[in-house]
Amino acid sequence: MSMTQIVVEVTDEQRARLEEAASVRGLRVDAWLAEVGLRAAERQAAPTVDQVERMRRELAEAGLLMEVPRLTRQSPDPERVARARAAAGRGKPLSDIVSEDRR
Repeated sequence: MSMTQIVVEVTDEQRARLEEAASVRGLRVDAWLAEVGLRAAERQAAPTVDQVERMRRELAEAGLLMEVPRLTRQSPDPERVARARAAAGRGKPLSDIVSEDRR
């Protein structure tokens, strides 16, 4: 992995605050700054709620937005669950099937 250096100019007070913040997390200042900077970049790359709503509105106006109904989760039928439990563990074990196929 190749590494690149970035020079950041800070005041003595800012450096002290950065060192304290990094030490609390058990990191060197450069590692902590890289971590914080990358997280900030990821947040900026993600669209905001306003941007998403604008895109949805524009897609709807163009007739390109397809609304998908939310699925509701239904509990499984208790009788089917009981039958599946009763049948579980019966039959040939997978290890036997694999062993037979290797012969």
